[in-house]
Amino acid sequence: MKNEGLKPLFSKAVSLLGRFERYQIKYIPRAQNSEADALANKALDGGS
Repeated sequence: MKNEGLKPLFSKAVSLLGRFERYQIKYIPRAQNSEADALANKALDGGS
């Protein structure tokens, strides 16, 4: 993971997934999800 700041969030997400009986994670390429990519970049840059 390139961004060290994401590691705690990743750990929390994995922990929360353990509460579900079933779940599905689907990879969507960045080029196909530009709105989510823009929001993620804004959050990583410290924007609101």
